[in-house]
Amino acid sequence: MRVKLIGRGKPKIGIVTCLHGNEHYGKKLFGYLDRLKLAKGSIVAVFANEEAYSAGKRFVDQDLNRSFPGVESGNSEQRLALSVLKALEGCDFVLDMHSSSTETPEFIILTKVTRFHISLIERIPVERVVIMEEGVANGRALIDHCRCGVSIEMGRHDNPEVPSRAYGLVKEAMQGLGIISGRYRDYSKKKFFLVYEIVMHGRPESYGRIRNFAAVKKNRDKFFPVLITPKKAALDNVHFLKAREVPLEQIKNYVRDDS
Repeated sequence: MRVKLIGRGKPKIGIVTCLHGNEHYGKKLFGYLDRLKLAKGSIVAVFANEEAYSAGKRFVDQDLNRSFPGVESGNSEQRLALSVLKALEGCDFVLDMHSSSTETPEFIILTKVTRFHISLIERIPVERVVIMEEGVANGRALIDHCRCGVSIEMGRHDNPEVPSRAYGLVKEAMQGLGIISGRYRDYSKKKFFLVYEIVMHGRPESYGRIRNFAAVKKNRDKFFPVLITPKKAALDNVHFLKAREVPLEQIKNYVRDDS
């Protein structure tokens, strides 16, 4: 793991890349963050699973983003999870940057919704927001253990435009949070998708050719596939997640008062 501090003081923003070693753009993004000229506050940049990245694998022993909060005497990723959380101590907000094995629009993932999360996503230039219900989220992802953390999916692993797009997104988010000078843009208009079911490979139903966020109607059920993963890349055997598009008014029912 590599960690660098840019700037000093509050607000303190964590930006995490390469929780998964096969999300290669994260190394470039980690380097690009040195270009940011902060007007105030600080950024803690974390290049997380350096060992898996060097080995060209998604992880060494187990999925790092299923390993939090970590185990001191555990395997490689369990120990690393502890180190990542220690590096992010005191961060007001955390952006956990990811990419995908299939083509997808950029989207934000929340595993909990508080007023701080709503405030954060309104500053991120991404339209789609995916919320994992408690029965779907396993409580072992990085953002489950941050005061206010979101994951951001940037598109295919092999898309050469992803590093620069991710840098631009981070820069705009930092402007929105006020730690970089620049005009604040309102990104409060979002489309919310609530995940309610995990579909595994090998199930008897056939869904045909599906695309991320392209509506599917089957047996009177209309849903949007999210995080589609081909069988050869699905190390946990998850094919995709089913999500319903829900209005902002319904999302307000999920907002907690706690931080």
